[in-house]
Order: sequence, then structure tokens, then C-alpha cells
Amino acid sequence: MSPSSSLDDEDTFKILVATDVHLGYLEKDAVRGNDTYVTFDEILKLAQENEVSCL
Repeated sequence: MSPSSSLDDEDTFKILVATDVHLGYLEKDAVRGNDTYVTFDEILKLAQENEVSCL
């Protein structure tokens, strides 16, 4: 790969790894009820913004 080539070319495979999300954990808690869903939504938005190939 030459220095002038872009890392976002068609040969680039982008992977987003998100671990320990615990989707739904303490969903009935008044303070933390939506935390995991908000986090998961943020993860999906980052994946979309960065055009990841695999989530």
C-alpha cells in the first residue's frame, strides 16, 4: 500500500467490535433503565457513520 492510498478504499474491510453492552440490564431501574439502549444506539450510529463492513 502506498502512502498516498486511502484506508477507505474498496479493499478495506472495517469491523466494529462492541463488547459487554449487557443490553436490557436493569431496564426497570428508574435512573439506569435506558442506559444500555442509548449505548447500543450510539454503537449503531458509529457503525453507520464509519461505514463498517461487519458489526
